[in-house]
Parts: sequence; structure tokens; C-alpha cells
Amino acid sequence: MSSAQSIPLSDSAFIPLVKMPPKTDNKFVLLGYYVKQHWLSYSIGIITVLATNWIAVSIPEYVRLSIDLLNDGLQASQDLLWEYLLIMLGLALIMIIVRTSSRMFFFNPGRAIECQIKNDMFKKLMALQKNYYEKNPSGNIISRINNDITGVRMICGFGLMQAFNITTALSMTPYKMWLLSPNLTLYCIIPIILVFTVVRLGMRVLVQNMRARMESLQRLSGFTVSSLSAIDLIKSKTMREWSTRRFEKENQDMLRRSMKIAWTRSFVMPMLSNLEHFLKILVLLIGGMMVIQEDFTIGQLTAFIAYSALLTFPLMSLGWVTTMFQQGLVGLTSIQTVLQQDLPRAKLLPLTEPKREKLFA
Repeated sequence: MSSAQSIPLSDSAFIPLVKMPPKTDNKFVLLGYYVKQHWLSYSIGIITVLATNWIAVSIPEYVRLSIDLLNDGLQASQDLLWEYLLIMLGLALIMIIVRTSSRMFFFNPGRAIECQIKNDMFKKLMALQKNYYEKNPSGNIISRINNDITGVRMICGFGLMQAFNITTALSMTPYKMWLLSPNLTLYCIIPIILVFTVVRLGMRVLVQNMRARMESLQRLSGFTVSSLSAIDLIKSKTMREWSTRRFEKENQDMLRRSMKIAWTRSFVMPMLSNLEHFLKILVLLIGGMMVIQEDFTIGQLTAFIAYSALLTFPLMSLGWVTTMFQQGLVGLTSIQTVLQQDLPRAKLLPLTEPKREKLFA
């Protein structure tokens, strides 16, 4: 049989050990295809995240009991105080172990998914024909493999971990705050709503500019690789000035997009980071008045401040995680343009081993 004879081959003919993802226009279905293959690791990771947040909201309760015990000034309570301190120390040590484990069970699947997507991309690119490469510059493809897959890896690793962490923390912490003082908890919700209304608007602008920057980066990468490939032609035809102007134009366009992203972040992120200070001032003002009126103990006020600090960290992370997911999903859409390419119904029979050795000798 001739090496040029056309025979039907399956999609796994080039790299049989790699299973291609299903064809779908829904990026969440594609993401779920990779994530569900590591369901056991993610399940254990979710359990460790739940345990971490449960321990985190339990420690302030013992802080409250200890401070109220000290405020009473009873000598007979010394043994009980030591008991509370040992419990807090034990919980802190357990939280270190559990928190570290949660990162392992989320980060490792993220790296594995990154490797799998790169293998799938390589398999698909090896199967595509010449007309695809004529329409898509090499720099564009390189940008997708390097930058876009990295964004997907961030979603599958740190992004998913923080998503569950934020959801759990924003469920447990307000509940504990509500048990201490429903009125003070409602006061804390007011600045949170105001801040996130503004942040939501900022995120829309951020996502639009991220998508535009990704397209600009692909154009810049494509032009750079094409210029390097045709460097002899550029020199012989005295096209150096044109090439420099074109590169400068693409570079400035990417810089402009990056600066817009930086300006938006410089407005959104400080609002989230300063939210903690707003909450502390609010809690001290209203909670302090409640202590003076003897509606609140000093221990309860201290615990409430600790809970407000626990609340601000996931709120601060929420903006960054939202940006990460938006950027990663944009990258996943770009990856889909390669993975969802139709392959020819019949493929050429691969060259024999001697011919391959001669070709690449």
C-alpha cells in the first residue's frame, strides 16, 4: 500500500493514548469534561476547604470565652482559660495541616488538566491540514498554547479552590456574626453592598479589556513569529522600516489595553482591600456603643471584629477570583477554536519509520 494512499483513521491515530474531548460549543461543558476526571481529588479538596473554614470560625468563639473569662477576673477560672488556649492552639495546628492539604488536592489536578489540554491541543494540531496553518499564524497558535492554557490551569487549580473557599466562608462567617448580633451584622452588610455594586461595574470593563488584550497579544505573537520566519525576505526587500512600524503599532495597542486593565484594577482592588478598615470602624463604633450600654460584652465585640476580618479576606479575593475566571474562560473559548476544528474524513497513511528517519535526518 502506498504511503500516500488515503485510508480512514480514527481521531486517536496520531496519539492513541490521548482521548480527545467531546465537540461542544459550551465552554463549561468542555471545562467539566476535564474537571470530572479528577472528581475524587476535588471532592477531598472540598471537604478540606469546609474543614478549614469551620475551624477558622470556631477559633473566635474561644477567643470570646477567654476574654470574657479574663474580664470577670476570677482566680478559679485559670484552669478553664488554659483549656481554651490549648483548644485554640490545637485548632490552629489542625488548620495548618488541613489548609495545606486543600491546596494539594486542588493544585495537582490543575496541573494535570493543563498537561492534558496541551496533549489534546498537540494531537489536534498534528491532525489538522495545511489550510488551517495558512489561516492561523504560528504566533497565534503559540499564544493559545502558552497563555490561554495557563489561564485554564489557574481556573482548575487556585480558581476552583478559592471559589469553594469564598462560598463556604461567606456562608459560615455571616451566620456566626448573626448569632452574636443580628443588628450589627445588618449594619456590616451596607458597605459591602455599596462596594460590590461599584466593583461589579468595574469588572465588566475589566473583562472587555482582557478579551481585547488577548486578541492583541495573539496578533503581536503572530506578527513576531512571521517576521522572524521571513527575516531574509525583509532584509532583501528593504522592509525593515515597515516591519518596525507594524510591530510598534501592535505593541502600542497591547500596551494601551494593558494600561486600561491596570487603571481598572487600581480603582477596583483598593475598594475591596479597604473594605476591612470600613468594617472595623463600623464594628467599633456601633459595637462599642452596645458595650457601653451593656448589650454586648467585650469578648463578643472582640469575636465580632475577628469575624469581620475573616469576612473581608474572601471579599477581597472575590474580585481577583472573578477576574481569574473571566480571563480563563476567555482563554478556554480561544482553545475551543482549535479543539473543535473538523478533521478530514480520510487521512493520509503515516510515513513508514525509514522514510521518517530520512525526512528528519
